[in-house]
Amino acid sequence: MASVAAARAVPVGSGLRGLQRTLPLVVILGATGTGKSTLALQLGQRLGGEIVSADSMQVYEGLDIITNKVSAQEQRICRHHMISFVDPLVTNYTVVDFRNRATALIEDIFARDKIPIVVGGTNYYIESLLWKVLVNTKVSLVHS
Repeated sequence: MASVAAARAVPVGSGLRGLQRTLPLVVILGATGTGKSTLALQLGQRLGGEIVSADSMQVYEGLDIITNKVSAQEQRICRHHMISFVDPLVTNYTVVDFRNRATALIEDIFARDKIPIVVGGTNYYIESLLWKVLVNTKVSLVHS
């Protein structure tokens, strides 16, 4: 079964600015086939939220069946983001790309007084939003 977490404060690095929020950030994380999308749709309807997909494969266009994307009808029930916008043949999409785009979306959703519902099974995508876990690319010199 998918697990749900909600946080009042969003202590995220670049993009979310670490501002205190009165609205929660809802996170649904779980393995494939555990009902994450159904739960997200129910919460989105009930809370008036918008869904931000955190699935590393659902970002790609044309992989609807193998990634079990929500249908167009389900997407009309509750607004979805981060689905089917990357061409799998042209683009190299990374967790940094995800974090940068998702943080901007989450800020926009908060700015419109809606609740962002982050849902997916790609742990490192969700971790990139919740914690500053990305590897620093700066070279550090060790003196002996």
